[in-house]
Parts: sequence; C-alpha cells; structure tokens
Amino acid sequence: MKKSIKLIFLFFIAINLIYISDAFAQQLPKPGSVEWKKLPIELRREACKIPDTELASLSTGELLQKCLDYQFMSDILFTYEFKGGLDAMAQSFNGLRELFKRNDAAVAIINHYKKLNPGQIELIKTSIDKGAFIYNFVFLELYLTQPSVLNQLHGKEKIIIKEVLEKFNLCIQMNSTEDKYVYSMFPLNVKGLLIAVLLNNMKDNSAINLKTSYPEYQNVIENLSISNISEGLLDDLLKRASEL
Repeated sequence: MKKSIKLIFLFFIAINLIYISDAFAQQLPKPGSVEWKKLPIELRREACKIPDTELASLSTGELLQKCLDYQFMSDILFTYEFKGGLDAMAQSFNGLRELFKRNDAAVAIINHYKKLNPGQIELIKTSIDKGAFIYNFVFLELYLTQPSVLNQLHGKEKIIIKEVLEKFNLCIQMNSTEDKYVYSMFPLNVKGLLIAVLLNNMKDNSAINLKTSYPEYQNVIENLSISNISEGLLDDLLKRASEL
C-alpha cells in the first residue's frame, strides 16, 4: 500500500515538473530579441528545448526540422571528431534525443536529404544564410552516422552512398562554376565520412581494404573524425562509391 502511494506521488511530481518546465520556457524572452541576448547561455539552451507536451505529438519529419533549426546545433561542429559532439547534443537537447529514438528516423532524414540540391546555394544572398544552408547537409549527414539510424537502413546503404556521391560532385561543380570555394573541404570531408561509415555498415569488402591501407580509417568510423580523412583516403572512398 505504501509503495503504491509512493509511486502515485512520484508520478504527480513528474507531471508537475513537465508543466513547470514548459511554463518556464514560455516565460523566457523570444530568441533573437534584445532581452534574449542578455540571458545566460544555459537559460537560452533551456528555452530552445521542445516542450515535453509537444514532443510526442510531432511527426518525425517535423521533429527533424526542429533539430535542423535548433539554435545550438552547430555546437557539434566545434571538434573534428563528431561522435562526442553528437552524443553530448543528444544528451542536452531533447529533440535530437527523441529523433534518434524514432523507428522511422532514417526514412525522414533520407527523404529530407534527397530534396536538398547544392546548386540552390546560388539563390541565397547572404553569407550567413549560405552557411546555414551548407550546415543542413552536414547535420543530415552526421545524423545518418548514428547507430540507431544505421540499424534502420536494411540494405539501403548503396542508395544513400549514390545520393551522397551525386551531391559531392555537384558541390565540386559549383566550386568550378563559381571559380571559388563555395563548398570548402569541411562539408566535402563530411560526405566522405558518411560514405566511410555506410561502407563499413554494409560490410563492404572495400572497408576491409581501406582499414589495411589507411590505419586512421578505424578512427574515422569509430569517432567520426574528419581530421583523419586524407586526400588519398577521400579519393579511394569516392572511387569505391562510384563503383557500387
């Protein structure tokens, strides 16, 4: 009897904490306002979280968009080994944590990724907006490297690799057309990283050969490290991708 009362008590505490958290977020200044910029960083992070009462009602596509729009998502780019950044972000941001739990996350991410065209950057005027557009590719590609998402692919790795390769080539074409680095080696190496992870996930024989030829390949796929992607390794990854 006492145990039942205690469980009921804890249940109501949990419910109250959810509503308190949501109410707290609603009382904070809106992102972009003068008052917003004066807030401590942790309060801003708290305000950007998705209210728990809304989270479960979001479709996976809507949830994905909120993750892409999350003001602090670029924090995962502070290191060239993205695994730690993604793990930390999933711990601190409930939207990303929920996305990686969804059993249709891979479908939502791939569908969104296919709609993006590197050539669309020509229509974007400001450098800030251009950067945000490029980051969308990077974020989606990094989301696809997550174990929970990879487990949902069910043999579709080749299709995704072809899509990544096509976008890589379009980026190179854009660089050539504009006669400048519209797409720097940073987003291009992230594409190479995703190809490496997908080849490893599908247990392609080339992954074994790459591990032999490039000892750093293991760190690339385990820690999602682009600092270990040399020009030679990237070329070999692209070559294998074109052969599939």
